[in-house]
Amino acid sequence: MNALHEKLDGKEGEKFAIRLAKARHRASLDIRVVKTVKSADGRVLRKPVEVREGWEEYFKELLNKEFPRWEAGEEQPTEGPITPWMQEEVRKAIGKTKLGKAAEPDGVPVEAWKVLGNLGINWWLTQFLKRITKEGKMPDEWRNSTIVPVFKQKGDASECSNYRGIKLISHTMKIYKRLVDSTLREMVPSHVQYGFMPERSTTGAIFITRQVMEKYREKRRPCYLAFLDVEKAYDRLARAVIRNALRGRGAPERLITVIRDMYEGSKAAIRTPHGVTRKVDITVGYTKVNQLEEGPLRTILYADDIALVADNQEQLEEKVQLWQRALADDGLRLNVKKTKFISSEQCAGSILDCQAETIKKVEEFRYFGSDRKCGPGCQGTDKRSLAQVEGVHRDPLLP
Repeated sequence: MNALHEKLDGKEGEKFAIRLAKARHRASLDIRVVKTVKSADGRVLRKPVEVREGWEEYFKELLNKEFPRWEAGEEQPTEGPITPWMQEEVRKAIGKTKLGKAAEPDGVPVEAWKVLGNLGINWWLTQFLKRITKEGKMPDEWRNSTIVPVFKQKGDASECSNYRGIKLISHTMKIYKRLVDSTLREMVPSHVQYGFMPERSTTGAIFITRQVMEKYREKRRPCYLAFLDVEKAYDRLARAVIRNALRGRGAPERLITVIRDMYEGSKAAIRTPHGVTRKVDITVGYTKVNQLEEGPLRTILYADDIALVADNQEQLEEKVQLWQRALADDGLRLNVKKTKFISSEQCAGSILDCQAETIKKVEEFRYFGSDRKCGPGCQGTDKRSLAQVEGVHRDPLLP
């Protein structure tokens, strides 16, 4: 009991309380397991074999279909070696890997490397990772993974598109990817990207949007803020686009070869309530990694979540259309139905995208769990989060 109160009163108390609030919310939800799904043509699938086949077909299309894109010219490769991994780097990568996670497909959890200590990390794991980096080819077993569909808690629970696929990979591969990722971050830093960046989080993105709105309000100037939703950003991104972007940033070709090998020949089986499906190929998309593009204009990025700031409606419409065209050039698509904007001007109407589809203005937008709205009282927008945290403190089940 004392330990719990110390956590709540300590430096990380706020984050701990929010995690408890989210856990309480998840426990109150009705939907846990859905054993029926709809096929692509809308038929309800009930038989176990049909359900497995339905999930298999959904992910087969999702993970192997690219949107049309403009074929850009190839960037010139940069020759150069990769610095061999040091023991301390491997230790840090292990330390950053979360414990207690499913160890698939090889069944070797990250905890095993911690138990092996100096001998396992210094003399075996470090040397092994050095060798596969030098050869540019990782073990074939790492190319297999398991995808677990998790309901997004919104929309029809029988629609496969309302599920987020969580990919379970080898823990040793996670360590390897962290090493490559840390090297990549040093080469392609971003000052406007808050997703998957050290010392940055959603809190920073929320704080900046709040500060922007308050500054506009202090100067009595209209504020327009658009929140862009990119459709299937990680699943439909062409790998050639990422490689070209890395070359444009001067990443050595040796590192690009290592990254390319990570995704070559990837396969995944989907875990369903009726068992595991057959393996499907994965030929497009990336797992969540650091965004590489610098944000033009006044832009706030958190992974694939984009917030644009503008002084008036015409400027906002122009910026949204610029982003839409830039995304389309790289084979990505703006989800117009989920893209919204807020404005401090009451008379503001809707804006149009490149295809003259309407992007609606809303009075309030939920941005990473914090409600954003322009106008009077814009700074007091976290009532829902505060209510959830207060609910934790008042929970009679807590000691």
